[in-house]
Amino acid sequence: MEIPTFKRVPSHIGVIPDGNRRWAVEHGLQKEEGYASGISPGFELYSLCLAIGIQELTLYGFTQDNTKRPSVQRKAFQKA
Repeated sequence: MEIPTFKRVPSHIGVIPDGNRRWAVEHGLQKEEGYASGISPGFELYSLCLAIGIQELTLYGFTQDNTKRPSVQRKAFQKA
């Protein structure tokens, strides 16, 4: 993949991942199986940030809403 160059790059970005459970259901999987599949895109994003010069990435993964999920989903998230 060719990395584009930019005139201006922020020094810090924050990301709130969304859709792992929805993605899993759309692919015939249990909701909790989506968390492990969401890890690779997160690492890819991190690598891209480094490549274009973003110095800091904050990934907000486990939100207040996640604490209300069924225990099987909370455990799957923590394992991922």
